[in-house]
Amino acid sequence: MQQKATPNGDALNIRWSQAYDVLSNDNVELLWRHAKACLLHSRQATEVSKKESLLQQARQAIKFALDRSDEHFDVLKCAALVSSEIANLLKEPDRDELKKFKKYADRALDIDADDFDLLYLRARYHFTNPQFSWIRHFCSFCPATSFDLAIDDFQQAAVLRPGQYIEIHYYLALCFIAKDDVKSALQHLRIADDLAPVDSVHRRMKGEVRDLLVRFESKGF
Repeated sequence: MQQKATPNGDALNIRWSQAYDVLSNDNVELLWRHAKACLLHSRQATEVSKKESLLQQARQAIKFALDRSDEHFDVLKCAALVSSEIANLLKEPDRDELKKFKKYADRALDIDADDFDLLYLRARYHFTNPQFSWIRHFCSFCPATSFDLAIDDFQQAAVLRPGQYIEIHYYLALCFIAKDDVKSALQHLRIADDLAPVDSVHRRMKGEVRDLLVRFESKGF
């Protein structure tokens, strides 16, 4: 009996699954594209169970792709994105999935060092690494190397897409604050303050940016 697509976009899964089965999982190009399609579809899913199911499909497809070609940039990038998405399904990130993300992101960036998506996500990884969950509280004993790695990736991402993303300059400012480099932090706070927010997350960040600017400027910086 022919399957009927429901209005939530299952037609995409049906079409890909049919091609996926026919080729017996041997076509690397099809496999990583199938994984990417599932990943993108999962971001639109409103039900947690649906999101999880799609991400598991993505993980299975990308695993087959990696088994057949583990030096393929698109395969490695997709593997990193899938692991990142799965890692952040829960309130507390899954450390094993984050380690996988880091491994695949590193290998993909060795092939293409200028991939904006991976640079930004790896910078976020260094900034919020669960091994150092207290990073977000700016404790004095935070390892400087983690911030330095985050700064390197955020700065490279900023060069690739200058003046476009509030979050890049927001996080750069936080990294420099954590390193007691207020002068550098203020540079990025002012850039972030000049950028227009595009959603509620950006509006929240911009509010925090202005609070920090007021705090530092009131102290004479």
